[in-house]
Parts: sequence; C-alpha cells; structure tokens
Amino acid sequence: MILSAGGWGWHAEAGLAALRLILAGTFDRHPDLQVILGHWGEMLVPFADRADLLSAASPHLQRRVLDYITGNLNVTAGGVYAERLLLRRTA
Repeated sequence: MILSAGGWGWHAEAGLAALRLILAGTFDRHPDLQVILGHWGEMLVPFADRADLLSAASPHLQRRVLDYITGNLNVTAGGVYAERLLLRRTA
C-alpha cells in the first residue's frame, strides 16, 4: 500500500529511526558520525523544533536534540524535487 511505503510511511519511519539514534546516545558515543537523510530530512527537519522538546526529557544526552539534528544529520532533496521547497519565503 502506498501509505505505508513511499507515499508517507517510509518518510515517517526513516525520520523516527534517525530520532531514535539521537535519543539512544549514538552520536555521543560516535560524535563524528554523519547520517544522510533524503527527502528533505524524512520529516525530521520540518519538525526539528518539536523534536528538540525531547531534550528536556533526555538528561542522558550531552547536547540538545536540535544540536544533533544540525550537527550529525545531513539532508538532501533526494527524490523530492519540488521547486517550491527551494524558494525562500519572507513574511
């Protein structure tokens, strides 16, 4: 079914897997580890501020969740080539 595959589910699961790597302390044990996420960050980048709220509940981490997202995760458009996502919008 497309919902559980490339339509939505893949992106949600891949982003959640990256978040689990962060929360498990993987990047504290391997600070030079870099992970590449396609599809504009598999939902994790648009929800980075929300994910950072987990920092308060994760005192075992050496940094804030947002610091891992910006320091250990690299994002590519990777198959979602929508020009509107590349345009800068100002209020």
